[in-house]
Amino acid sequence: MTYNEALPYYQVLNYKHGIGDDCQASEDFLGLRAFHYVIFNVSDDEIEVKTYGGFPKEGSSTELGSEINLIDEFVINKSPF
Repeated sequence: MTYNEALPYYQVLNYKHGIGDDCQASEDFLGLRAFHYVIFNVSDDEIEVKTYGGFPKEGSSTELGSEINLIDEFVINKSPF
């Protein structure tokens, strides 16, 4: 999705967008910084997907905490044709 396509959603959600004080880089941006990664286990009949994340320390939006947690997981099964 391009910025221009996403713009109406940013506006409806009152999400910081644009330039200067109205952007994610501004000092008053309240977004949560997090580190995520995904592991794919691929076999002949399925793909297992697990997403892990490290989140900021409590009370901080910039300092990463020490725990990595499973956020989501799902399996995609191969269907016979």
